Amino acid sequence: MAGNFFVDGAVRRPGSYPIRNKIVISEALLTTGGIAPYALKDSLMLIRNVEGSGRKIIELKFNKPDHQEMEVQDGAIIIVKTSTWGKMVHVTGIIIGIPGLIWGGYHDPERQIKS
Repeated sequence: MAGNFFVDGAVRRPGSYPIRNKIVISEALLTTGGIAPYALKDSLMLIRNVEGSGRKIIELKFNKPDHQEMEVQDGAIIIVKTSTWGKMVHVTGIIIGIPGLIWGGYHDPERQIKS
């Protein structure tokens, strides 16, 4: 089998990936580096091209084994939904941590200890 599948949303490396052999949803997500910490882990969307009728959108729950083992077909798009609150906490945590690092690392040259 040849072709490509696409992954977007809350994954570490979104993009286009080649299909070399049979691949299932769980393997496809591992190919992207895994699900991001702010993902809605039980909520995925699979968009498939259906010959003669266009695209078919399938809502998946990643915690269901039969959904994890669905085959990814050529041209498929996998979207991992994002938790808005989770993303905000993840990003804000980093931003809040940066001032602490900067402040904690500051050394005032005027206040040197004299021996």
